[in-house]
Amino acid sequence: MQYSYLNAAGYPIGQQKRLLRTTFYNNWDQVYASVPTETADLQKLPGYYNLIDFNADGIIKSSDDTPPVGYSEIPQNTASLTLGTSYKGFSFLLQLYGVNNANRYIGFDNFANDTDILYAHVSDYWSKDNTNATSFLPRWKTQAENIGDYYLYDASYLRLKTVEIAYTFNDLNWVKRAGFSNLKLSLNGNNLFFWSKLPDDRELTYTGGSATEGAYPTVKRIMFGLELTF
Repeated sequence: MQYSYLNAAGYPIGQQKRLLRTTFYNNWDQVYASVPTETADLQKLPGYYNLIDFNADGIIKSSDDTPPVGYSEIPQNTASLTLGTSYKGFSFLLQLYGVNNANRYIGFDNFANDTDILYAHVSDYWSKDNTNATSFLPRWKTQAENIGDYYLYDASYLRLKTVEIAYTFNDLNWVKRAGFSNLKLSLNGNNLFFWSKLPDDRELTYTGGSATEGAYPTVKRIMFGLELTF
């Protein structure tokens, strides 16, 4: 019988379910005394996380020991705020958009696929002299990456979606002589700022894959506008 926490029923669509990590293996004694993993157990080394045997059956399996953690990758709440004002010929528009209660798994795997890429998230990596590190020790082509939910990010964000400043000229003689009633000049910006705990701006990126898959950045635009009204 499958454990109830593994069922899809009763959880939001896209609910994150991951192996859970605790403290580091700080020495070989802790490695030898740890609960064995279903795969690559003999390749465990100090500097990786000790994983939780969630169902307490004496072996850590990615198929059994993955309880719900955090939120779905689909935001639970979304919000938009639009503010605007005008005075004489001037006008101003600002739009903010944000989401919260969401998690996204983005695997920034170091030294993967025979490459020499090392990501900045491991700058404070584990060593025997730095056991309170914020990241595991990266190793090249190591199979037993006991990192659990390390790559699960808080996907909440706030985005400055749109800003527009404009001025409308209603009394320019040459505009009226040309057959127009007014002239409007505007400066418009889209996706100017992004505040989040995500490692980069990947609002539309799906969960899974490598750090580079689907990670094309959201385009920032600054546009100048000219509008003539008949």
